[in-house]
Order: sequence, then C-alpha cells, then structure tokens
Amino acid sequence: MAYDETLAARVRDVLSDEFGVVEKKMFGGLAFMLRGNMCVGITQEGLMVRVGKENHEEALALPHTRPMDF
Repeated sequence: MAYDETLAARVRDVLSDEFGVVEKKMFGGLAFMLRGNMCVGITQEGLMVRVGKENHEEALALPHTRPMDF
C-alpha cells in the first residue's frame, strides 16, 4: 500500500459533499481533484493540502506543516 487508506477514508468523508471531486492515483499516492486541480494529496509520508497564496504563511505557522516538496 503506497498511501494511508485510513487517512484516505477520512478525506473522502470530509469531501463527500463537495460536488465534482475526483480521486486519482498519482505519484504512488492518491490525489483528490477539484475542477481538474489537485486540492488534497495523500502520500506515504502524509497529507498535502492546497491552501492558496493568501493562506500560505498562516498554514505554515501551524504545527507539523511544511512546504510541499517532491
């Protein structure tokens, strides 16, 4: 298993009411796409969330966060 299935189930639950979210296996993980853009990704190491430029610095100030790097 390349990604955490339990985490994937939690993300599915949160995004279940969002119209048009599509799951795609990518880069050995799982991506959740909204209007063709990845909004959430699950990898072996954890969770990636697109927060937007206006929320970037605030999000990085939270515990256990870092910029995404592949």
